[in-house]
Parts: sequence; C-alpha cells; structure tokens
Amino acid sequence: DFRFTTKSNVLYAIELGWPTNAVTIKSLGTAAKLLDKSIGGITLLGSAEKVQWSQNADALTIKPPQNTPSDAAVVFKITLNNP
Repeated sequence: DFRFTTKSNVLYAIELGWPTNAVTIKSLGTAAKLLDKSIGGITLLGSAEKVQWSQNADALTIKPPQNTPSDAAVVFKITLNNP
C-alpha cells in the first residue's frame, strides 16, 4: 500500500510499515506508462545503504536494505532522468 508525492524530478513512494520482502509497484512498470521519464536511481530516506531495484513492463521491484530507519513508514526516493 503506497502513497506518492513528487517534487521536481523526484517521485517519493511512501509505504506504511517496514517491508519484509521485495516491494513490487505495478503502477510503475514500463507498460503502465505513468512515468514520462526513466528511473535514474532509488534511495531509501534515512539510510546510507544501496537500494537494489529493477523495472520491467510489469512492475518496479525494490529490494529494501536490511537496516530499517523507521518501523512506521518507509520512503523511497525515486530520481527520474531528464528526457
């Protein structure tokens, strides 16, 4: 269950609680065509760990880092490339 907000070339995906497995966001798959720019990178706010992710036609999949910055909510910062 995600909430989204944007600012400039950044899309923030907010999930309530800490995910125990990889996160799948179907609305951000390339086939959905909801993003007009490609994804340049993803970080987890409050964490210095590298976030592993992949995007295909079906969905954007994010593997969260092992250390949780918060149990209440997780915010993924999705940086979009300029066209």
